[in-house]
Amino acid sequence: MLEKTPIALSDIIPGLRYRFEGDLQNGDFVTHEEVTRKIAFITKKHIVLECGRKFIINDNLKIYHPL
Repeated sequence: MLEKTPIALSDIIPGLRYRFEGDLQNGDFVTHEEVTRKIAFITKKHIVLECGRKFIINDNLKIYHPL
């Protein structure tokens, strides 16, 4: 069985694919989701994925290497 060990935010590299689990902001709505996508860029408050989704950088955010 593979171990789910989160990666530190400081260790991720924009342009690479990762698996994200956390709070996703969509306008005024926030949902908890899990997706595997490539990072477009990172701001102080969000990780923006290639598809335009924005994960909120907070205690609920977990980042993993894709399986």
